[in-house]
Amino acid sequence: MKYDPEKNILIVDSGEVVLKNVKFDGKLIAGRSVSFLGNINAKEVILGKGSLVNGIIEAENVVLGAKIKFNEIWCTSAIVQPGCIGKKIKAKKDVKIYRSKIDVVESEGVVFVDNSKLGKLSARKVVAKSEELV
Repeated sequence: MKYDPEKNILIVDSGEVVLKNVKFDGKLIAGRSVSFLGNINAKEVILGKGSLVNGIIEAENVVLGAKIKFNEIWCTSAIVQPGCIGKKIKAKKDVKIYRSKIDVVESEGVVFVDNSKLGKLSARKVVAKSEELV
């Protein structure tokens, strides 16, 4: 892991395995195929393709790269790229989900869905048109 104090960014290199919980008051950026065995708590979380999160991701903004497996996300807003598999997303605002499989999605905002499989969906509004995702 590397820390940039000027930009308040914590960078996790590709392929790393993080065994403990991560709590950080800034932006966390993880490369490809990073495994987090605990929880992630940060202001913003950006995870690279093929990563794994066994714990809970708690952040204002979450961006998941393709083919990420996760347990739960508690956030303000989230973007989920294609091929992700997760148990639950709970958001205060909008969630965009592209070709992924998620068991439960709860949002107080709008959920934009593009060709995804969702088990249970609860939102103020659901948009299921690909044109809306651009």
